[in-house]
Amino acid sequence: MLYSTFKTTLVLLTLAGTSLLAQQAPISSCAITSVTPIVHAEGVAERMGDIVFDCTGPSGVQITGNLSIFLNTAVTNKQSSTGTIDAVLTVNGSLANVQGILNGTNQLAFNGLQFTFPADGRVQLRISNIRADATFGGSATPPANPGLPGQPITAQLAFSPPNLLAYNRFTVQIGLPQRGLLVTSLNTLIPSQFGSVLPDNLGSFTAFITKRTFFATTRVTEGFESAFQPRGGTDDTGTRIILRFTGYPSDARLFVPAVIAGSSAAVPTSTGDFGSGFVSPGDFTPGSKTLGLAAVLNTDPNGAGGYIPAAVSDQMVEIPLLNGSGLAVFEVIGGDPQLIENAQIPVFIGLDRSIDARTNILSTTLSFGPLLGNLPLSSVTYPRFRPYPVQSDCVTYSDCNTYNSKLGAPPTNTNFQLRPGGNAIQTFYITNQGGNPFMPFTASVDYKQGSGWIRLDTSSDLQARPIRMVVIATPQMAPGIYEATVTIDAGSAGVAHYDVRLEVLAPDTTPKISQVLNGASFESGPVARNAYYTLKGENLTGNTVAVTFDGKPAKVIYSSATQINFLVPSDLAGNTSQLVVSVNGVASQATTVQVTEAAPGVFDPGILNQDGTVNSPSNPAVAGSVVQIFATGVLGPNGSGAIDLKLHDLTITNPAYAGAAPGIPGLQQVNVLIPQYYPTMTTQVSVCTTATGTRICSAPVKIHIRQAQ
Repeated sequence: MLYSTFKTTLVLLTLAGTSLLAQQAPISSCAITSVTPIVHAEGVAERMGDIVFDCTGPSGVQITGNLSIFLNTAVTNKQSSTGTIDAVLTVNGSLANVQGILNGTNQLAFNGLQFTFPADGRVQLRISNIRADATFGGSATPPANPGLPGQPITAQLAFSPPNLLAYNRFTVQIGLPQRGLLVTSLNTLIPSQFGSVLPDNLGSFTAFITKRTFFATTRVTEGFESAFQPRGGTDDTGTRIILRFTGYPSDARLFVPAVIAGSSAAVPTSTGDFGSGFVSPGDFTPGSKTLGLAAVLNTDPNGAGGYIPAAVSDQMVEIPLLNGSGLAVFEVIGGDPQLIENAQIPVFIGLDRSIDARTNILSTTLSFGPLLGNLPLSSVTYPRFRPYPVQSDCVTYSDCNTYNSKLGAPPTNTNFQLRPGGNAIQTFYITNQGGNPFMPFTASVDYKQGSGWIRLDTSSDLQARPIRMVVIATPQMAPGIYEATVTIDAGSAGVAHYDVRLEVLAPDTTPKISQVLNGASFESGPVARNAYYTLKGENLTGNTVAVTFDGKPAKVIYSSATQINFLVPSDLAGNTSQLVVSVNGVASQATTVQVTEAAPGVFDPGILNQDGTVNSPSNPAVAGSVVQIFATGVLGPNGSGAIDLKLHDLTITNPAYAGAAPGIPGLQQVNVLIPQYYPTMTTQVSVCTTATGTRICSAPVKIHIRQAQ
């Protein structure tokens, strides 16, 4: 298409006032050469290489015509109010008689160009300061990934009328896009409840370091020599680097150095990371041909405009934050175009201590600046860029595994089945597989159904650590499927997602037996016939509650959701029995219990003073009075067994009364006289029996005695 346009362009030509439209052979010939500089693949107003026409022709011949240049991308030169552009055409070193104009998006033209061959028959035409969009309009193609490598920018040349100038080529290469900004960020600024204390002197880099204010360092490196360019020629600014911060809490404050000395400076700016251990605000000397960056204040959101304050090394400036977002802009103010240089940009954060861990999701992105934004290409300033995602510079320095942290998040089971009221615990074994031990991360939960049913034991930390997750099926959760995603975000170190699935089952109403205990002493052991016992478990209450031993019903005295008190049948046969609980007709699994003749247990409280009141520390029995002790499991079902007592330091074999408690089956009563000489004290009493063939005693219980007056 471009060649066709060249062939059909209207021509006007004169040779010393004589028409040459019918002439066939070219009057002169031109050898065309060009410079192919490396340009920013992120740039939309990149300065292309010069195009040179070295022409020879008859002395005194005047050439008049139109010179057109067609690029394979958009021409982005500035336009004046009259429509001319700032591309420059010279003839033998002097400005040509015409200025360039834009014809469409990708064509510039010098119409009405006129020159005369001198006595030596040589004329040199030079086109310079062509500006072009090296991102190819920001489209995905070409190239698919700008700068890896960039598609060459070419210029196709046309001069009309034809047959005046013979070219040795029609197309020249004038630019090679390459990624210009490489970045490695060691730390992501993630605040925690510990906070970050600011120094008293907010204007001193050294004061921030001395106070140990928390910081994050980003290393920026040129993708090619001279990718970081100070202001020069027709540029409006030097190359700028934009750090864009989002997600910060409302009480955060950010600070950066006002001046940063790059790697080629005698003393570079360094916070001690990136392996050197050297800490210094740096020392940049203007005019030293070393890399220097200066903070630019009050720019617009695209990093354009603003001003560079008068500052020296060791000075700091604050980055304003609005709704948790802010912009730090640095401009290149010096550099060596023969070297690939880098600079370290530390960002310090001030943050108050908080009771709770902060869960802010922070983001820091970098790009060249100023950015094009929504400006039309025809009105851009020099330079301008698109915000392409940056790549790490660790390959340049072969330190990818030295300073970078790398999130390790091995898979784990995250599928659970629970009934309401149940819970499960799982651990995410988060590790750092990189060379930098510092790996700030946040942990958060995104619910698809329900909320609050996942608990994490941390929401953020500064280093890798296991994270314990508790999944809870609350009693209010209806049966069904609940899903959520746990996200571990370690910034540049990586992001891990765990999909959690909880199936809440219908409530289990089946009775469950967990313990069978003596109803008086709450001790575990054999079950005594005709004695009171307590059963512990789940789902033990209902409209109908039954307890059976080998099918024989026990007398239920009390029942709740977790406890049943009952009297064991007196006619159990054998030494074992199958215990079953039924609630509303639903039976538990059978529990095998040992069966015995006696298993004494004293109720507590279960001792009455002589006046019928309960024995207690505030109501002791008087020495010389009779107390009543109530127990169960002391006598066999047929009343067999001799009963005695252990009271303090005495064994009493002949209590005043020892037998069944009147009117209450399964309950035994022992009346005993307290020796009159006993002092005021709290001591112990046990009830013993021989009903099993050997003497066994209950667990001791406390008895409170007051000395007789």
